[in-house]
Amino acid sequence: MEAGRIIGHFELVGLLGRGGMGEVWRARDLTLGREVALKVLPERLADDPDYVSRFEGEARALAALNHAHVAQIFELAEVALPDRSGGRIWVIVMELVEGDTLTERLKQGPLSVKEAVRIALQVAQALGAAHARGVVHRDLKPANVALDAEASAKVLDFGLAQVRPPWYAGAEVEETAKLTDPGVLVGTAAYMSPEQIRGEVCDERCDVWAFGCLLAEMLAGQRLVPGATVPEIVGNVLAGHLAWDALPRRVPAALRQLLYECVQAERTRRPSMAVVEKQLARLVAGRSGVHRWWRVGAAAAVAAMVVALVLTLRPRPVAPRLGADGRLLVAVDELGGAGAGESAAVRSELLRTLTTSAALEVVPADDALVRVRMEQNRETAPTELHLTVEDLRSRVILAVFDLPLAEGGASGATGTIGKVVAALELEQVGRELERDDPYYGFLVRRTRVLAAAQAFRDGLRLTERSRNREAWEAFERAAVADPAFWPAPVFLALLAKANARFEEGHALMARARGLVPQPSATEAVILEASSAHMTEDNQRALETLQRTLKLFPGSGYLAYRTAVSLRLQDRPEEAIPLVEKLLDRGWRPDWSPTLELLAQCQLLVGRYRAVLATCATGEDRFPTRHRYPLFAACALQQLGRREPARQALQRAIRKYLDYSGTAPLAVHQTAQYWAALLRWPEERRRQWEGALAEAEKGLREQPDDPELRQVRAEALLELGRPAEAEPILSALAAQAQPPVYALLPLARLQHASGNDARARETLIRAGEIWRAGNDPARGTLAYNIATVWVLLGDTAQALEWLLRARDLYGGDRMDLAMDPDLDPLRAAGLLRTLPPRRPAG
Repeated sequence: MEAGRIIGHFELVGLLGRGGMGEVWRARDLTLGREVALKVLPERLADDPDYVSRFEGEARALAALNHAHVAQIFELAEVALPDRSGGRIWVIVMELVEGDTLTERLKQGPLSVKEAVRIALQVAQALGAAHARGVVHRDLKPANVALDAEASAKVLDFGLAQVRPPWYAGAEVEETAKLTDPGVLVGTAAYMSPEQIRGEVCDERCDVWAFGCLLAEMLAGQRLVPGATVPEIVGNVLAGHLAWDALPRRVPAALRQLLYECVQAERTRRPSMAVVEKQLARLVAGRSGVHRWWRVGAAAAVAAMVVALVLTLRPRPVAPRLGADGRLLVAVDELGGAGAGESAAVRSELLRTLTTSAALEVVPADDALVRVRMEQNRETAPTELHLTVEDLRSRVILAVFDLPLAEGGASGATGTIGKVVAALELEQVGRELERDDPYYGFLVRRTRVLAAAQAFRDGLRLTERSRNREAWEAFERAAVADPAFWPAPVFLALLAKANARFEEGHALMARARGLVPQPSATEAVILEASSAHMTEDNQRALETLQRTLKLFPGSGYLAYRTAVSLRLQDRPEEAIPLVEKLLDRGWRPDWSPTLELLAQCQLLVGRYRAVLATCATGEDRFPTRHRYPLFAACALQQLGRREPARQALQRAIRKYLDYSGTAPLAVHQTAQYWAALLRWPEERRRQWEGALAEAEKGLREQPDDPELRQVRAEALLELGRPAEAEPILSALAAQAQPPVYALLPLARLQHASGNDARARETLIRAGEIWRAGNDPARGTLAYNIATVWVLLGDTAQALEWLLRARDLYGGDRMDLAMDPDLDPLRAAGLLRTLPPRRPAG
């Protein structure tokens, strides 16, 4: 291409720029007599359908927008080349923006704060309009922002833009490298987000990252991501080496904080462009407020102390993160220079407040892990004191604040000092949990609300001591303090499931997932593992736990969860070494479930005397836990020691009722099965009587509750009162969507009445409900269906359903060894010849 060449009805006047998707020329429209910007797809690409499609995509993206700060498109055309026989080429005809690009403007030096914010607001408005229409730019940089004659910004070059669904960005570096010279590639890489570089999904938040880099460059006059080569730039992005020191002191705290938020490592922590636009509009209008503490969703936590802990890309250093006593060691800079006396009162009050915090310790600078820098900014009126909280080992900025200094000292300093202390205390909580378990450290840093972080930490501590009721209350406090803090409902869901509150647990898990509509890769695998645990999809749970453990290889909690998953998959031989390793290294010595898991796995592999030794140790150390006497009871039963087994079971039931926090109705339902395993009919009857009493008590308050009605009917049936049970079960079964667990006792009743044909119909209906997949614990349901088929004498159906239960981990070796409902299969030797587990589905 050269000036003077005719393309269609356009004459090329001069080259404006060259990029990965072609050249942009100033051109004259020979038909309408106006000057335009003509983007030309290179001739070598004109026959490549992929590039033609992307070129058309840019035109569609521009056509979707009609905004004052986006260069407008006039037409997309395939035009003839007069000097090439039959040749045609694709062009986009756009508005010609007279003026320099931001790249040219920055060659003159950095912009003032006022000018940078004004231009940034216009760019944010353009991108916000694009995002609202599902268009992601994906190549924002100074070269793609033009300033017209009135210095108004226009966003250019949507050549890499994509309309949702999100485009996978892995090819972006490769394609840019192919189609541009090295200087252009460097310019692009310096504004690419970490997820773009890693080849992950690129959505609106990639634009937010690039916007933050753009705004920082306008203020500093140099790129936020340093580097002269692409590998160097990419390395700095992924390592979090950003040139924050280049920002001038005059940049106010609210604007600094906005920049930090825009370039957070995890995309979910970045604000939306709409939020960015709103904050910039406040700054332009002069309404930002020196005490405003900006964060996404701050309105949801008006009553809470909200602090900004910036999550950066820099890997956190290994050594030492806290003082020997667990406190964060903090130094406060001395103030020097002219006028330092104006800030002395602020420093004195800050030091006094820090000494009152149990989480912090003031130390000399040489001993500190974190410091508070204090600098005066005399360019503002009134003079401001600029406070920066900095990690001395990684040089990461943790928080920034501005405080106006009035005549004779600091006015209104108490609120800002409180926020500084809160930011430091939040950092201490994060480091404390990181020290305990890197997985916990990651989770607690999903919140910036100090009260939420502290409550979450307390919940974890209480869980470790098996104080589940108090742990529940702590996690609830965390959820209230920060409603957007998704780990709190996740742990509430896990506690609910552990206490047989299944519906509540599933609702809490759904709530947690709803709080993270677009999770990061790490968040996604954590949520998937928790969801799989809730739905008893143990194969998926194990796979996701193993992936999560690779992300947090030092996590004892995840190692424990992996061992649990192995046990649920009937692989106790593999779980035992993992658990023994945790116990040997002293992981959570005050947490009972680790030892309980060892006892259970020993029971499953038939090491009954080892079970008794483990349970004796556990019951002595954790006298309120019911699982030790339960597992001991099963081991004693298998060893033929019936009376000691029954005594142990009585202890287990009493402790389960008194200490677990599980609803008494659920305790009685579970304990009747335990009594069945020990072949103790008298105790089983006592538990059914207890279940009946609890169900009838509940029905007095909720007479139409179907679950309570079903439990009452089943208890009546087991207690030999079928005439009272039958109308209840029949009414429940007559519903359009009957509770499946009402059908099983109904089939038992029909069999007892001699009507096996009706019983088979009822069981077939239960199987259809199972196949619909609506029950959250399909493996357990399949096991229960199998036991009723055994009762009906249909061995083939019983084995088929038992295999389904095994495929979905609905029963374990102790069920097969001890459940009296399986006696006919056991006597026939059929349980010893069950085929291997099959993939679920």
